[in-house]
Amino acid sequence: MHLDLRVPDLEAEVARLVSLGARCLTESLIEEGGWAPTSSPTPTATNSVVLRPPTAPTDHWSAPRAGFHRATRGMSGGTGSRLSGSVDRMDLTEKFEWRGREVRWCRTGAGPDVVFCHGTPWSSQVWAPYAKALSDRFRVHLWDMPGYGQSSKSPDHRVSLDVQGELLADLVAHWDLQSPHVVAHDYGGAVALRALLLNGCAFASLALVDVVALAPWGSDFFRLVREQAEVFSALPNAVHEGVLRTYSAWGSRLGQPRPGGE
Repeated sequence: MHLDLRVPDLEAEVARLVSLGARCLTESLIEEGGWAPTSSPTPTATNSVVLRPPTAPTDHWSAPRAGFHRATRGMSGGTGSRLSGSVDRMDLTEKFEWRGREVRWCRTGAGPDVVFCHGTPWSSQVWAPYAKALSDRFRVHLWDMPGYGQSSKSPDHRVSLDVQGELLADLVAHWDLQSPHVVAHDYGGAVALRALLLNGCAFASLALVDVVALAPWGSDFFRLVREQAEVFSALPNAVHEGVLRTYSAWGSRLGQPRPGGE
């Protein structure tokens, strides 16, 4: 994946961080369960694209670069043991009150501004190891969408895509950022695109990592869970944990090298 944040050495810095094998994408999922998968799902070059800043043609999309993909090959990094506090975390100590919602956020470092957007069902903690590693060269902003992580979770508040896109635009304005670089994963990619295209939020660049941006969304299984929520809520904890383990293991395998080195 080529982040193309137009800042020297950023791609090399991210590749260096990925080589550490940080267990990031399941961090918010394992807070309650206290278990860790046997390998590390990390954002890879798979299905990643870069939206370049307005100075480039508006239809100019960049395919993932081979250099980052090579840097992520063969990584595992997981221990298979229960967590012992070794996973990097960042506490979101700041609050942004927005339409009755409490949005938790933090920033670290100094330099060009970079905003990370998490996906679902994760939180900003998926980006915490990246934020720490980049903070010696960049001012990094992490935030949790309402309904996720450390932000408010009121059943009375909508957390749909249009709401999150408006929130991101207002949050960037609250931070007084003129044109930050944005890195977004999964559902966060759709949120960032709405903030950019529909809500007047200016980005210096936008890196989309394995994003969810086109309908229909979700798998048949998740649609079944949504339609039969009461049934699945009655499942024993062991069954729930088994489903969670299987899902995170599937995500881990996406980052593993394929036969033939592809």
